[in-house]
Amino acid sequence: MFVAAGWGAGLGVVIWILDDDAQRTMEALDSFRPKLGSKVYSGDGELLGQFAIESREYVALNEIPLTLQKAFLATEDDEFYDHRGFRPLALANAAVDSLRTGNVRGASTITQQVVRNVDQTGISKDVTVQRKLKEIVYALQLERSYTKDEILEIYLNQVFLGVTAYGVKAAAAQYFSKDVWDLTLGECAMLAGLTRSPNNNNPFRSPKNAITRRNIVLLQMLENGLITQEE
Repeated sequence: MFVAAGWGAGLGVVIWILDDDAQRTMEALDSFRPKLGSKVYSGDGELLGQFAIESREYVALNEIPLTLQKAFLATEDDEFYDHRGFRPLALANAAVDSLRTGNVRGASTITQQVVRNVDQTGISKDVTVQRKLKEIVYALQLERSYTKDEILEIYLNQVFLGVTAYGVKAAAAQYFSKDVWDLTLGECAMLAGLTRSPNNNNPFRSPKNAITRRNIVLLQMLENGLITQEE
């Protein structure tokens, strides 16, 4: 009887959070296309300028250095390739923290962040229990429809990294005047360190904060076996 009641309650929660915007959310994820800027060329093909409110250039995952991918995985979701969209233990810890502090935050996987960042989904930006539950359900659906590499590619092209830079290619150009595939290990770690607070850790505005975050990311990469001490 207790087991049946538990399953019934769980089903009720799923029905509650999968409201009318559920279908719209998955359609938005399926049809997602990043907002790219407009490029103006001369008659002979020379790039004269680029205009955009959000600076973004889409780049395929196989063109993003593995070191940069590892830097983001280390700081954002070191179990990304092992979980199914969310981390139960991390979620439980966040729930305990929310009961203690009153704040519902943390425990979001990269998949959940993709769901949240694709702003056509209609998921509220307010930090609430209902929003977290929606994120989990939609993340599970997303993991069934896309491969891990496809999800990571969307994330690395959509993540906000300060000023007007969305995605790693735009951020590499903005902060280092480089193509993304030319970044050093330290530069990769610095970009990954921007995710938590892009404005406070901006190397132009707060170089000390940026270096501190970079070093934290490098340490996380080392602890996760993604780089060696020598590197």
